Amino acid sequence: MTSHYFVGIPIDPSVIPFLSNWQETLQQHMDYKVWTHPEDFHITLKFLGPSSAEQLQSFVTRLDECDWPEAFSLTIGPGGYFGNPEKPRVFHVNVNLVPALKKIHQLVEEAGKHAGFALEDRRYTPHITLAKKWKGGQSPLIKEADLFAEKVELKVDRFCIFQIHPQQTPKYHKTAVYNLRKGPINGTAN
Repeated sequence: MTSHYFVGIPIDPSVIPFLSNWQETLQQHMDYKVWTHPEDFHITLKFLGPSSAEQLQSFVTRLDECDWPEAFSLTIGPGGYFGNPEKPRVFHVNVNLVPALKKIHQLVEEAGKHAGFALEDRRYTPHITLAKKWKGGQSPLIKEADLFAEKVELKVDRFCIFQIHPQQTPKYHKTAVYNLRKGPINGTAN
């Protein structure tokens, strides 16, 4: 059986309580089939899908050759969604697409292309999924937009390749870690 992988930015542990609190508030209004486990919170850079060992190694080799930017900070929040505004299929936290994040995404896409992974055909919309696969309830954003309006700073100093283990909790396991260059991470950097 071929394993499935994706590339993502893990969430700094200091921000996890903020995201978990939002999930708890959301659970008072809506029901979803899948609630992201706190240890699985991340910002996806690229979904790879099923990957052979050879294809994954080719991808890793390309990533090893990249010139990654310095560590940086970005803003996460407010809350957002994909799909019907009243019954969103995905409820997430918005992520500010700063230039450093955009550069990392582009380098990962290029490495993926050279390793034979399909290029994403949608515009990159960074986010942190809180819940997906709507089952019931109505989005609190309809009547209480300020309920998920808060924003917090997230420090980004690395990204990872994750292997997906759908039957486990948490289900995302790091298989490789790429550290960004050391540098100031106060404020929004390049």
